[in-house]
Amino acid sequence: GELGSAQVAAADALAVLGRVLSASRRARHVDRRAEQVILRAKQLVVRAAAGPLRVPDLARELGVGYSWLRQTFRQHTGLAPARYHAQVRLHKAQELLEGTDLSVKEIALELGFESQGYFSRAFRKQTGRWPTDWRATCRRASAPAESASQLSGRPSTRPARGIQSEG
Repeated sequence: GELGSAQVAAADALAVLGRVLSASRRARHVDRRAEQVILRAKQLVVRAAAGPLRVPDLARELGVGYSWLRQTFRQHTGLAPARYHAQVRLHKAQELLEGTDLSVKEIALELGFESQGYFSRAFRKQTGRWPTDWRATCRRASAPAESASQLSGRPSTRPARGIQSEG
């Protein structure tokens, strides 16, 4: 009687626990796979900073579906792939404005923007400042640091003007 029903209940509980554990392992494997795919997607987006991004092509290269990539990328980064790409391009623009003497037009072309005007508007929308204002502010802010490092005999940690960082 009672002993048999307790054993059946225990067996049922173990079976449920086994199914939960198995599902949990599968979910962790899926999460790890998703993290790997998203990491690779982010690397490819950064590499493609100098041009347009076609998310269907990105999905195909990664061996995943377009909808899955958009949804999973957004879950992991908080941004759609195209928005992430735009932010990467504008971050690279900030680096180029700060660390090189390239003109705004040259930077726009290097990063694959269709025109200097379009680039400038996108930059201002993202940062709240025009590219030339951004550069001027960065240079003013770094001038005292450069002077102090020159006076102390220590080399400046800022890249020399005209030299682009690789990345």
